[in-house]
Amino acid sequence: IATVNIQQAKIIKEDGRLFTLSFDLSNRVGIQAGVRYSVRLMAITNKGPLIVDERGYDEVLTLTENSLTHKEVVYSVPTGLSGEFLVMMRVSNDKGFPLASIPTQTIRLSQEGGIFIDSASCHLQVAGETGSPHYTLTQGVDIDPSESLVLICNVTNSTSGTLALTPTFETHYRSMFG
Repeated sequence: IATVNIQQAKIIKEDGRLFTLSFDLSNRVGIQAGVRYSVRLMAITNKGPLIVDERGYDEVLTLTENSLTHKEVVYSVPTGLSGEFLVMMRVSNDKGFPLASIPTQTIRLSQEGGIFIDSASCHLQVAGETGSPHYTLTQGVDIDPSESLVLICNVTNSTSGTLALTPTFETHYRSMFG
């Protein structure tokens, strides 16, 4: 359907939880308009990879036939995550249709700040929905403007003191770029 590809994806700089990634976007046939890219962080678990964060970038590209475009992005890993993670680059069109994805490398993060979010425990619920079904973080959940979406995760405080935590999460319409 599309001939967009990601090449030479790698982490070129690491400063604590701030990573600079470099990659090339290529297109072989036709013109691909509305091309968007994101960085996806995948936890390595005994059940397989689990998406724990994704950061979409605002730039929208048009790739001409037989083109190669070089990009660099800065990605900040959320605090509260520790363990082994796979950093991936993803390319989609502006409607969320996936065009390409590629792993860059595996990183190891140490716990900082005394708070650990167990990403594998996270799920979504629609407040007051009959039966209180659980939805995965990547599952499409339809909500009306009058409904509230609730994020539930197990969080551990590894310090001996009391810590204040202000959680935030983003919702998108139909895809990372919606």
